[in-house]
Amino acid sequence: MLVDGEWRTDTREMTDDTGEFQRTTTSFRDAVRDDPGARFQPEAGRYHLYVARACPWAHGAAMVRRLMGLEDAISIDIVDPVRENDGWEFAPEKAGCTVDSILGADYLREVYVAADSDYTGRVTVPVLWDRQQETIVNNESIEIMRTLSRAFGDVGNGVDLYPEGHREAIDNVVKRYTTRSTTASTALASPTPRPLTRTPSPTVRRPRAVERPPRGPAVPRR
Repeated sequence: MLVDGEWRTDTREMTDDTGEFQRTTTSFRDAVRDDPGARFQPEAGRYHLYVARACPWAHGAAMVRRLMGLEDAISIDIVDPVRENDGWEFAPEKAGCTVDSILGADYLREVYVAADSDYTGRVTVPVLWDRQQETIVNNESIEIMRTLSRAFGDVGNGVDLYPEGHREAIDNVVKRYTTRSTTASTALASPTPRPLTRTPSPTVRRPRAVERPPRGPAVPRR
């Protein structure tokens, strides 16, 4: 993670002292708004998306971009799905990965430092970047999906993924999904292996002996 703009590998990013997964609050929480006074306004060609195919949180943002037909309006770069000690890396030599077409960075952390030279926190995907302001608009997956759906309805193919009459229901589903996903990630991120428990074999019941009535006195053979 980054500490005051410097990359550190001696900190534990994702787990607490017990090994439990901690999905920390992201730092860049602005939104694109179709409002004359908004800092970030919807414009084709202005915004850029950074994602990793290995990250489930980034998949949602990439899917919204595709479903809404925003491929020509919002460009995208894809980092290496394998994250090593140096964090998310641009590895164009790998299939499905790209260069950083905005800053020419080698690592995604450089994008964060370009937005905030004293940034302290995790370097996560997805990231929505603004070419005009040269900064990160948002790095929270659900909020990026929401801002694309709200602000770019007239830019893409007209598909509405967040209709006004269903937003409360959608938000409730998203809340349940993220809670369950975080719970599942807790088990995957735990550094302490869980003991293998054997499932007891089912008890085989033997059929009871049938009690027969006592025989009468033997009849002698002739």
